[in-house]
Amino acid sequence: MNAAPPDSISWLIDTVGEDEALRFVETVGGQRLIVPMNSSGSNLEKCWGPVIAEGLCDRFGGTAWFVPVARPWRVGLYSRMGMTINEITVRAGVSYSAVVKLRSAGRRASGRRAARPVDERQTALF
Repeated sequence: MNAAPPDSISWLIDTVGEDEALRFVETVGGQRLIVPMNSSGSNLEKCWGPVIAEGLCDRFGGTAWFVPVARPWRVGLYSRMGMTINEITVRAGVSYSAVVKLRSAGRRASGRRAARPVDERQTALF
């Protein structure tokens, strides 16, 4: 599964990388941030460092920004990390069936079907 990040955070991934963007969205996703005009010395900089703070101030300075939860993207990343469905359920804060649906939707969107392991002991039926 390779879910593309939503447009609302793709700039953040380009700025700080996928791992740092994931950490930020996991922690702050769903919240409303008041973004200062200048990142220097701000609480945002103290909490998240200068790179994220500067990126947010450049893009949303002086406004409020609702940080997206980005569940489909997160479920895709967790799947690529090799997490089980139960582990993804806990980490993304969704139900087991939601993870299954998001994973299958991501596979359909990418045009690929997950390869199933072949048991060499089984003879072909057709």
